[in-house]
Amino acid sequence: MSIVAMLLVAVSSIAIPLVSTIRGLAIPHFGLGLGIGAVDAALVPLLATLVDSRHSANYAVVYALQQTAVSLAYSLGPMFGGELAHFIGFPGLMRCVGIVNLLFCPLLALLSSTVRKDETICMASTQVVNYSMTQKYNKFNNVEDSD
Repeated sequence: MSIVAMLLVAVSSIAIPLVSTIRGLAIPHFGLGLGIGAVDAALVPLLATLVDSRHSANYAVVYALQQTAVSLAYSLGPMFGGELAHFIGFPGLMRCVGIVNLLFCPLLALLSSTVRKDETICMASTQVVNYSMTQKYNKFNNVEDSD
């Protein structure tokens, strides 16, 4: 899903400089919004799966890092984008953004195959649950009221 969404973002950002009317901008901007939202929605569970397969289940750190990266992108992106637009022009900048998104697609395919491989390894291993800690607390559940 994330690869298709990144391709949609790449094609939409390359198409923006080619549009000559305001109404024509609706389709590429719709593609950008849809693609960015789909990438965001698809990569968060992928990050959680990576944490499950390689580290302890500490999701808070992963989600905090993801949200920090999104916040930095939304704050620093327009500042650097504005300066780059002065140097290479807006059409060149949008083409560069599209090319960078196209270059990230093979990385996502590699990441996806790594996650699938790690999931099969995790499913093959057996999980052992230690019930001794829960048995200590069961004596409190069986206490009858003395009233």
